[in-house]
Amino acid sequence: MQRFYLALSLLVLLVFTPSAMAAVMLTGGYTHNYNLVAGGQVRGAILLKNMGRAPAEIKLYLEDIQNSRRSGRSNRGWVRLSTNRLIIPAGASKKVTYIINSPRGNLRGSYWSALIVEPLNKGSLESEQKQRNNNNKKIKVSINQVIRHAIRLVTEFPGGKANVAFSAPKMGRDPKTKKRVFSLVARNTGTSSLGKGVRSWIDVYNNKGILVGKFNGETKSLFPTMSKRYTVDISRLRKGQYKGLFAIAPQNGKMFGANVNIKVK
Repeated sequence: MQRFYLALSLLVLLVFTPSAMAAVMLTGGYTHNYNLVAGGQVRGAILLKNMGRAPAEIKLYLEDIQNSRRSGRSNRGWVRLSTNRLIIPAGASKKVTYIINSPRGNLRGSYWSALIVEPLNKGSLESEQKQRNNNNKKIKVSINQVIRHAIRLVTEFPGGKANVAFSAPKMGRDPKTKKRVFSLVARNTGTSSLGKGVRSWIDVYNNKGILVGKFNGETKSLFPTMSKRYTVDISRLRKGQYKGLFAIAPQNGKMFGANVNIKVK
């Protein structure tokens, strides 16, 4: 019985503390692209606004993302932040600047990393605003929700080239909408990114070579060495056998495609 009451007491002491992240707005976009030459330098900035009613404490740091480190295409070590910690008063805005100094050498194509903006709850061990109450000797367990902003920092150097290899065609159903979909895996085997928004579609033809329609699909980024499955909704297609051109392309960029066979039962 004593163990039961002890467990019940600890359960009562659980404190669920929501994050203050919803109060912080980021302006300036989530992808910053820069054209550089080896040994060049560029400056950038993000603007953070505290929409809440209390001061917001922010931690900033850099991370490798989307295979950048493993592929040898990380620019994380080139970036210097103006600060890695700040407190934004309620209703105020603050700018964080950074400098990217690229090394000299044979740099071609895309290199990238992410600037992470993470709010610190007042109860966090990292927080400078943590309120300590030495008179309170009760054990408390807090569960804090943390939502981070990730700003992708992309540096592009001359001489790079994107190339795409397609594989693993698949017919199936969208797990959410239950609509019929067709998908392919696209792998960027080149050295340059295909841009921040790579759209996909299928031009579908009947057995007489007449265009039946264009079916638009997902839009995703595709960096060097990365593979992603692009899915297209083809639920409007009637039963039958078709041929198609499955294509992906960045905005105002080169198109990459593959011929596919589609059978709708």
